[in-house]
Amino acid sequence: MPIDIFENKGTFHQLLHSYCIRPNITFETQHNDEELLLMVRAHPVTFIPWIATSVLFFILPIFLNVFLINFFSLREVLFIDLFWYSALFSYIFLQIISWLFNVGIVTDQRLIDIDYSMILSKRSTGTSLEDITDATEKTTGYLRSLFKYGDVFVQTAGTEQNIEFLKVPEPADVVSIINRLMR
Repeated sequence: MPIDIFENKGTFHQLLHSYCIRPNITFETQHNDEELLLMVRAHPVTFIPWIATSVLFFILPIFLNVFLINFFSLREVLFIDLFWYSALFSYIFLQIISWLFNVGIVTDQRLIDIDYSMILSKRSTGTSLEDITDATEKTTGYLRSLFKYGDVFVQTAGTEQNIEFLKVPEPADVVSIINRLMR
């Protein structure tokens, strides 16, 4: 049963803070009189592909070292392993940072979609509630239905960019909140 953010004034977090109602945070372009109602990130189940890849690449050098020792000295194999694990931990770090900073924000005045592309590039798209024409959710596939996550698409009036919250938990609730704010 979803929490009604218009009745409940307390904060609520679930799924590793990927679905936060009334979070106690601020963001850089927040207005003084603006109240943060909802913040969403990708569902934690979307971690599974990169975690599985990371585990595989963590174990792989153990088996490769048996063959590499025939071609390289022990010092060279240790250097190759050090380079391999440095690259692997960088990949893991970038995946975590990407998940942490790619957020969708719903306030009482506007919607904001913040997307970082591997730390160096930031794209922030926002629109006021008056410019929203439609909000829809899309949940396709077995895993998305099982874990209740999907995509939320918000269309705006005119030639302005549309806002997308991708792979977020409870997409139907997010759309319901946006539709209630549009009224």
